[in-house]
Amino acid sequence: MPAAPGRYGGIGQSGNFRPVREYRSVWELPAGTKVPVSAETPGCRKILTFKTKTDQKGEPPMRYLEIEAKIAGMAKNLDRRYIRAFWIAFALVNLAFLFYTVNFMFGDHDWNYVRGASAWNEGAFEGRPLHFVLQAVLFDGQVLPFLNSLFSFAALVLGYILLARYWQVPLTTFNYALFAVFAAVLPYTLVWLYYAKDMLINLSLPLVCVASLLAASAAISSKRPWLHVPAMALMLFAFASYAAVINFYAVCLLGSAFFAYAAGKPFWTAVREKTLPALDILAALVLYKGMLAFSVLTSSYNTRIISWDYLPQKLLETCSAMFMQFVTPLPFMEYKYKLLLLAFCLLGLAAAVCRGGVRKIPGLLLLALGLLFASKLAFFVADERGQILAELENFAFVPRLDFYGLASIYAFALACLLRFSSGKFRKAAVAFAVIIAFMSGVRDMYAQKVWKLGFDAEMKAHERIVARLERFPGFDARRKYRLLQIGSFSLRRNYYRRTAGEEISLDLLETSFTPEFMSRIVYNFYYPEDVFYDNAVPGELSKAGQDFVRNRAKPWPSADAVYIDGDIVVIVLTEEGLEKARSLLYF
Repeated sequence: MPAAPGRYGGIGQSGNFRPVREYRSVWELPAGTKVPVSAETPGCRKILTFKTKTDQKGEPPMRYLEIEAKIAGMAKNLDRRYIRAFWIAFALVNLAFLFYTVNFMFGDHDWNYVRGASAWNEGAFEGRPLHFVLQAVLFDGQVLPFLNSLFSFAALVLGYILLARYWQVPLTTFNYALFAVFAAVLPYTLVWLYYAKDMLINLSLPLVCVASLLAASAAISSKRPWLHVPAMALMLFAFASYAAVINFYAVCLLGSAFFAYAAGKPFWTAVREKTLPALDILAALVLYKGMLAFSVLTSSYNTRIISWDYLPQKLLETCSAMFMQFVTPLPFMEYKYKLLLLAFCLLGLAAAVCRGGVRKIPGLLLLALGLLFASKLAFFVADERGQILAELENFAFVPRLDFYGLASIYAFALACLLRFSSGKFRKAAVAFAVIIAFMSGVRDMYAQKVWKLGFDAEMKAHERIVARLERFPGFDARRKYRLLQIGSFSLRRNYYRRTAGEEISLDLLETSFTPEFMSRIVYNFYYPEDVFYDNAVPGELSKAGQDFVRNRAKPWPSADAVYIDGDIVVIVLTEEGLEKARSLLYF
């Protein structure tokens, strides 16, 4: 007489220990099989292939089944409203930047990376040792059309959806989609589209930052201290990729404390709850500084910290900038647009005050001031004195930094309205947010039009310069030259209507798509083999070459804009550059 079948079929009490049947899902198990409730979901179908066995007691090992059940439970717990909100926001954000995605444009820092690839540790020399890790892992270091944009926007949208969760915005598909779209299409995002090599990592950093904060919070709420380790690892990755994310971390933390206090918690309780995540951030910063100590730094531009003697002055400058940033126009962000965003922020603050009550006004205002200072934290701690870029644009209002600061303040205002408004006030606030998001999209598309016209004009100008050079007596494309480009022109501004009082932004408008500091890279694009092997400086010209620069050279398109001095090709583009070059001559 055969032995009775075990719980999972096969020989139950015979002592045999062998696989009986291969199951591809818990749904194929015989009736009566006991499995965790979380495994009984359609999401776990055909996730893993496992084989059941029976032991001496008729009990099968549960390892494979438990893995499938755990994955299925996670899928079941993921609310579909998150998924719908992501796809809606992802589609709308891609629509806003579609023209950029279709027309492959790249900035003055990108030419080498477009032509070749970046190593994962290539940013170490300027204090960003992990800046290119994501690019190397996903795209083998390449800057790719379409994929670069799609992955970047997916990460950006997901980051803002997680930020809405971190700030406990009421979960609806509309709320989360609106929040993600509103924040992602703010014109500050444009700055990272100019730098194609930086786009993926810098648009992904909000996701990395919020994920680390959620892990740090989960370590406390679930009493799993080990979660502080992945939280700090993500924070370290963020700082080692772009240290200015300190703005974003500070705004997120203080924003969370603000919401907790407005919702009913005592002030010090709301603040104290953020102590451990703040310590995680500080620990990650210490590790980052230790990482820099073992890096080969050749540029202190990104890592120079304010000195004690400069601290009082910088504190005053920061306090001024944290208010003035709301009314300072930038390219594609004119005065009326900034004023509308300011009104939107005040509306969000009013909603929080109404929710918190009169007694909480002092505490809410104190936290709001802290948020404003947090949005300028990177500007406060950095020492930009003596740096050439600080002479060309106002570092207090640089869009690269404001992407992690002021843009987060605008997102915070929307979170206030979604959390604390109701009735007709809520409807009006949502309509206001939709209008601003639409206005942001219009400005994004205007910027893309200006950029494309400028990019094409600059490429055609360089083609004409190369044609002029090839007609110059004595030029031979079979030999090697050094290149001295004097000046650099940005033709984007030819297609842009500047507004009164607008601050200069190098990235959004003023900088050329072609690099003056590495101009040979551009001109080598026009030859099957590199003609220009190095750059040259004015002091390396012969006496005849210096005489040409001093007395006869004129900016493009003059006939005297191109000259050959031995193995140095001289190209003069602007009058400003020519004056600077003349000051460097010694003959």
